[in-house]
Amino acid sequence: MSPRAALRDWLRSKGVVWFRKPHLPWGVDLASDLQRCGINLGSCRCVVDVGAHVGLESLRFAAMFPHAEVFAFEMMPSTFETLRHNVAAQPRIRPQCCGMSTERRSVDVGVESNSQQHSLHHSVAPTPGGATETVELRRLDEVARDLAIETIDLLKVDAEGHDLQVLQGASGLIDASRVRAVVAEVDFGGSAVAHTHFMQIADWLAPRGLRFVALHEVEVAPRGGACFFDYANALFVREPRPSS
Repeated sequence: MSPRAALRDWLRSKGVVWFRKPHLPWGVDLASDLQRCGINLGSCRCVVDVGAHVGLESLRFAAMFPHAEVFAFEMMPSTFETLRHNVAAQPRIRPQCCGMSTERRSVDVGVESNSQQHSLHHSVAPTPGGATETVELRRLDEVARDLAIETIDLLKVDAEGHDLQVLQGASGLIDASRVRAVVAEVDFGGSAVAHTHFMQIADWLAPRGLRFVALHEVEVAPRGGACFFDYANALFVREPRPSS
């Protein structure tokens, strides 16, 4: 056995699997998957992060796309202040305090103890006596015009079950082939209250030229003594147009 093979087997015995980056399995590294789909990260100019929370993903995108502006949208005013503080040192991140939906309106959203669980599904009937915050919602199509966004290289959506409505609010951009890739948090039937089902997203994007590629950050949940697929981030990439 060669020293290389011996090292590989030793690592596997310790629970470590070793791949060269060009040969990573799909779903391991978002940057690698985008590049294998023909997206040059260095030439990308615009990333939109819907549901940016406190900005950790926005910071990751700023590092992943070295020349892109990252528009970070957080709908909850209290969480937005943390987001703005966290990204202040990165001038390419542009924080925006509003949520995305199918129409422009204001709603009251119940404040959750875990700020990652804030959802527009709770806006209809917030916990009796619980705190609420007024949230401004807009269509991404409208916001893109205001911010002079021509093309979105990556649209990330994490809207706790409101993800399809976010995409529908960007239908003008998507139908005009001005969105190159989408990452959306999806559910496979285990936690539909907090997430949008995968097929709803896939069925809406497919006829618009955005095809499913891979699942990232897969979560598996124990139920009844067994483990089941729970939710993940699904990557969809625009199909290249046929050459004439």
